[in-house]
Amino acid sequence: MKQLFASAIAPEEGNQKFILPGLDGLRAIAVSLVIVYHLWPTVVPGA
Repeated sequence: MKQLFASAIAPEEGNQKFILPGLDGLRAIAVSLVIVYHLWPTVVPGA
């Protein structure tokens, strides 16, 4: 395969994950609210 674009980041540097554990709780709350809204739309008034 022909490479179309040159990467500015070395492959070994690009494989590192940037994770903020504190956001997992916030993400869980957001997903839970979306599920509640779709299952019971009358529970969340004004949405």
